Amino acid sequence: MVKAALSALVLSALLAPLPASAQGRTCSGRDQVCREECVRNYRNSTQCNRTCDGRKSDCMSTGCWGKTNQCGYQRS
Repeated sequence: MVKAALSALVLSALLAPLPASAQGRTCSGRDQVCREECVRNYRNSTQCNRTCDGRKSDCMSTGCWGKTNQCGYQRS
């Protein structure tokens, strides 16, 4: 139960839209923000970092971060 709640919190935080000032970033830059969130808010949990890994992989393929259609990232 706790694990499921943590999963939901991690995913909601990682899928949250970035502020306008963060638009135009690279996939690697967005990945860094994701990992900083893992450290700051989720005690650097393995699950959080795996989510970042998956999001970065998708971003490198599509230029979009997550399932919220945040697109336009440079694939680097």
